[in-house]
Amino acid sequence: MMKQLTNLNSKYERLQKDLEYSIECFNKGNDKLGLNALLYFIENLENILNTFCYLNEFMPNIDKLLKALQTLLICIKNKDIIGMVDTLELVIYPLTEEWCKEELE
Repeated sequence: MMKQLTNLNSKYERLQKDLEYSIECFNKGNDKLGLNALLYFIENLENILNTFCYLNEFMPNIDKLLKALQTLLICIKNKDIIGMVDTLELVIYPLTEEWCKEELE
């Protein structure tokens, strides 16, 4: 169990770094790198969700995350980079930051 928690903390760190880098790249107009970092973020998010399932626990604020991911998907489909960045920066990033603080305490 301790190993999974340690692993979860490192996943949170990667998740945050990928998200920060994605936002930074999109803000600088480097959409290709931003999208690549976003894909890594999504992969790390999936790994974290799988860890929560393995530990038989619920992820905090999962309902807010799902709503934000739906908004993000709509923005991606519409090729709305500004909407993507706003969703990533103003909604998803604060949620993941909150999880990291809770888990590391």
